Amino acid sequence: MLAQRGFHSFPDWESRIIKSVIESFFVAIHNGRLIVKVGKTTLNSTNLRDHIRKRYAEPDPQYFADEYYEALTSEESAVYSEDDFRGLGGIRLQVLENKDFKKKVAMFRRSGMKIFDKGHFQTPLRFSGVFTVEGAELDAVLRTLEPPSHDDWLWERGDDPAQAKRLLHELRGWINEKVHQLVSSEDLSEVDAEGISDYLPDELEDSSNGSPIESTTATSLCAPRSTTRRPSVGRRSTLLPAGVFRQQPSSPATPTFTNSIASLRS
Repeated sequence: MLAQRGFHSFPDWESRIIKSVIESFFVAIHNGRLIVKVGKTTLNSTNLRDHIRKRYAEPDPQYFADEYYEALTSEESAVYSEDDFRGLGGIRLQVLENKDFKKKVAMFRRSGMKIFDKGHFQTPLRFSGVFTVEGAELDAVLRTLEPPSHDDWLWERGDDPAQAKRLLHELRGWINEKVHQLVSSEDLSEVDAEGISDYLPDELEDSSNGSPIESTTATSLCAPRSTTRRPSVGRRSTLLPAGVFRQQPSSPATPTFTNSIASLRS
């Protein structure tokens, strides 16, 4: 149960907190690893979609979880994965095309906590994506690169800054490569004059929307994760790039232990 002094002075304090929790932890909630209670409201894997529809009905340029959630759950999403990135474990990227999306990728650690929103994609494609670290060793390395606010990966914080810089460069390069694979000659032929601006990267800096709320208590569940996917990607050819799979329904979560949101940082 969340009890944060000062929030009650705002008439919509509960809604504000719920939206912030969704932004930072929707992957953990969706996977059944986290249940959050805010006031009289409970957020879990069963009602997450309904809460997103309700609280993201009005567009807000500072919040992207509704787009990300579609990329995470849509059968039309292209899904790329690598089992052993640089010998440190698995990574996964889910990308969904949509002409109204903001060309951003949510960067998640293994726990299901978002670290920041990656932008600056030089492509005419409008999309949203969700990147997830799956390897325990890679997750541990990236955790050491985070500042106290847990809103970035900074190579300067690494025990070996030069090695950390190479790792982050290769990680971002991998994401950029997969996004660019979605752009076919058919897509390019459909870009009109107004869409030419989409070749330029977004001007917003890569960042998160504030630190996750630390005083929220939650129930953590260990849930099996789907590993086999092969999507049908909209109007593109069925001859998909290597490494693309279709999304299958996730297995139901099995409750095993409890913990707090703060534990997702570790």
